[in-house]
Amino acid sequence: MDFKKWLLEEMPLSNYKTKFVREPYENQDFYFNKVKNKKDKSQQVSVKKPGDQKFIEDQFSKKDRLVITHPKTLKILENKLSNSKYNFNILLVESLKKINEEEYVSYIEKFMNENNIKKQNHITFAKNGTSGHILTPWMILHTLGHAVTQNTDNLEIESRILNLLKELPIKKNTINPHGHKSNLDHILAFKSIQNSKEENDASYGPELVHELIVEYLWNGGEIRIKKPYDNNATVVNIIMEIEDIIDNLLDNCVGRIITDFETGI
Repeated sequence: MDFKKWLLEEMPLSNYKTKFVREPYENQDFYFNKVKNKKDKSQQVSVKKPGDQKFIEDQFSKKDRLVITHPKTLKILENKLSNSKYNFNILLVESLKKINEEEYVSYIEKFMNENNIKKQNHITFAKNGTSGHILTPWMILHTLGHAVTQNTDNLEIESRILNLLKELPIKKNTINPHGHKSNLDHILAFKSIQNSKEENDASYGPELVHELIVEYLWNGGEIRIKKPYDNNATVVNIIMEIEDIIDNLLDNCVGRIITDFETGI
């Protein structure tokens, strides 16, 4: 299949475009979790020889190509982002050669000019390869969250959001339905927080900030609050403050190209 022709001529939404310029490696697999003794179907690796696993970077894997080009992926993204006040260009475009991030941005600008993609009044998100996790609609927006925070003083922003979360009036060290200790799963509704383990788990660091950005975009500019906390004024005010921070982050990206750039293997 000619991916470029299909996506430029048949894709119904003009500002979602994907261009594949190289054939994917055939020798791909899922990450094998030795602790669980099974393959993790969310993470992808390039296997050059038996027992050798390396996360795929600087290319879109065969599995990602199948997901990205599936009509359902576009339909879900279109549906979810249609309720946002922002206009998006989501460009999943591999680079033709090993280049740095600055050169990649220039490459994207050329691609946009050639295909009449408007940058003005749009958040243009470009990604050049697989990050390891399969690029489902949620994961595409998660990587967009990476790009959004990297576009500003992300350490300060992440600290502000994480400190606000610590102010939430919730019980400590309670057990969620999955048998994990968690503090936030009683308030926040998205899936990854339900699977978090401890307060010092990686899920409670920068990745949680990226997940909050997805949650905000996924729900039309709102972070969902679970009952009965949705009637708690303190909780509501803290979540609203986090929403304002995310809103300002996104405002700073309008009219610009932001990237989640893989450095290559």
